[in-house]
Amino acid sequence: MNAIIGHPTPGLDENERDLKAAGFRSFDIDTVQEYGTTERILKTYGFIFGRQAIEHLRKTRRTSIRWRFRVYTLDKPS
Repeated sequence: MNAIIGHPTPGLDENERDLKAAGFRSFDIDTVQEYGTTERILKTYGFIFGRQAIEHLRKTRRTSIRWRFRVYTLDKPS
C-alpha cells in the first residue's frame, strides 16, 4: 500500500481465507479516474486523505488515480 494514502486494512488476509473457505472466488478490477487538472484531483483526494496526499499530488502534478478493486463472487452449484 502506498504510504501517501495509508496502511493496509487490518485482518484482510484472514477475511480472504474465510471467504475462500466458504466457496467465494475473487478477481481484481483496475480502473483509472482522470480528473484533468491537479486542482480538480486535489479537491477530492486532498479532502479524503489529507496533507500528505495534497503534497504528493502537487509535487508529481498527477491528474489521475489508479485503483484496484477486489470483487468476490460465490459460485453457485449447477
